[in-house]
Amino acid sequence: MLGFFTLNCNDPCAGGGKDPIDYTLQLQSILESSRDILKEVRNHEVEADVDLDPIVSKMTQLLGAMDYVAQRQDLTTEQIRVSAESLQQKFATLASSIEGFESSTLLAFTSLGNAFKVESDETQAILNQLNTSIAESNKVTEVKYYQYILLAEATDVSATITIPACAIEIAAIPYTCYDYTVNGKHYTSGHQYMRESKSIGNRALVEDAHEIVIPPKAKLHLSYTSLRPIGEPTIVGGALSPTDDAAIAGLVDRAEAAMV
Repeated sequence: MLGFFTLNCNDPCAGGGKDPIDYTLQLQSILESSRDILKEVRNHEVEADVDLDPIVSKMTQLLGAMDYVAQRQDLTTEQIRVSAESLQQKFATLASSIEGFESSTLLAFTSLGNAFKVESDETQAILNQLNTSIAESNKVTEVKYYQYILLAEATDVSATITIPACAIEIAAIPYTCYDYTVNGKHYTSGHQYMRESKSIGNRALVEDAHEIVIPPKAKLHLSYTSLRPIGEPTIVGGALSPTDDAAIAGLVDRAEAAMV
């Protein structure tokens, strides 16, 4: 329990008048929302490949200030209001200044507004909306996915395989040792091409179309997953067929034996 409650000092009689004003739930929500937003900002920094160290540092300092205020037992009602509103506004302003950053938690967080100025049921109503919005944004939803698993085999010439856009994860595993390219980037013998599923908040990140070129006679185990039917890949200079599970099992066994 945080120490965010004060007596009504407008009443000269100690213990008289209104009941103590309890700000515990409101400030707990601000702290929890701030921590969630900071995590989302750090995720955005990685996914967007941008340097947000200066902003993250300032947001971390503000969050530390919120935690410090949360531990104080001697603050007056006015001090609580001023501190909470100031820290909340600065934190939200920093998060909102990040280009391309989207967060349902931030939207719910800023909607709290000046709730601390309203010592009535309206404060609790706004807070309830905030908590509901955050709960909805973090809710786990069952989603069907589509998986494509194929064997790509080149003929006497090099083959070009095109994976449709909007896959969420991709694995391209050569059956034997050979060099190949993915979107023009060279991969040397023995390397596998992998793209793992990523997300920001409740949004899944999807891949662009991928073009893989393999040399003559080469075989490639190809699999990818999507959240909607995007279709099988196309190939020029080769053929596609259902993947050879026995060959993949043998490939794995050889890889494991090489590690011993």
